[in-house]
Amino acid sequence: MGSYEARMKRFLLGATSLLVLSSCLDTALPPVPPPPSPGSIQGTVVFAVPGRAELQPAAKATISLLGTGLQTTSDDEGRFVLGGVSQTNGLLVLRLENAGVIRQRMLRLEDLGAGFARDISLGQVVLSRNALIRGRIALSDQAAHRRRRERARR
Repeated sequence: MGSYEARMKRFLLGATSLLVLSSCLDTALPPVPPPPSPGSIQGTVVFAVPGRAELQPAAKATISLLGTGLQTTSDDEGRFVLGGVSQTNGLLVLRLENAGVIRQRMLRLEDLGAGFARDISLGQVVLSRNALIRGRIALSDQAAHRRRRERARR
């Protein structure tokens, strides 16, 4: 019986040691990481003024992401930060209306690499004037063209 009692003592000593050691281990799982936050787009909006060599800051330019409610305005130095950008496709419109002149630029988000957890810096974005087409469409010119085309078919 002496060997049985010795084995039981060793077993109980081993089990107690294992219990003490296991209670020292940290068995808690690490916290779940938060979901990625929306990204941002930042930069400086500028424009050229005829007769001046340096670019001028576009103060109070509107920067918006079409189809969303995201919009911001540049500061007096033309700087802006547009936060909350979560999509990777769409158009970013930078627009300045100053003294009756509209200057703007459109950038595709997919070209910028924008999206969740992406903070994009554009650097300087130069705005330019919209193209303006002037002229007159004369319906009589269309009628003359039709007559020439009908003659050519004969």
